[in-house]
Amino acid sequence: MTILVVLGVIALIMLWLGAPFVPTHTSDIRLLFEHVKPREKRETFIDLGAGDGRVVRMAAEHGFEAVGYEFNPIVWLLAWLRCRSMKHARVKFGPWQRAHLNSRPQTIYFFATNMHAGAKQLTKLPKQSRVVSYGAPVSRAGFNKRYEHKPFVISEV
Repeated sequence: MTILVVLGVIALIMLWLGAPFVPTHTSDIRLLFEHVKPREKRETFIDLGAGDGRVVRMAAEHGFEAVGYEFNPIVWLLAWLRCRSMKHARVKFGPWQRAHLNSRPQTIYFFATNMHAGAKQLTKLPKQSRVVSYGAPVSRAGFNKRYEHKPFVISEV
């Protein structure tokens, strides 16, 4: 009974904070990495809202240094378990705003419907960075190029 209460409280907190788990379809993840490849050795790939870690794991398998951020503790645990044995994949617990957007070009991935509030911050990425949105595009402001590969939109800074 105690476990059910704890899980119920966690679920209510996640609903209140707006962090639902909506996974990217596996076929779409494969399609993503047909179009998005590292442009330099171990380019950073950051998944803002990593969910169960499938995108992070596949990014690492495709040559990226992959980092995911997940705020839902139950889903984060699944992602951590999925990625723990991989050298170039890790999932951090916490909000995506903690992501270290460094001075090197990088690729940022997110489920667009959850990110419109943070889209401006993404336009401040270093030159040659890419923002990949799944589901809906971010604003065109601040981006130089834009490619649509349904259901993804790839924007370049």
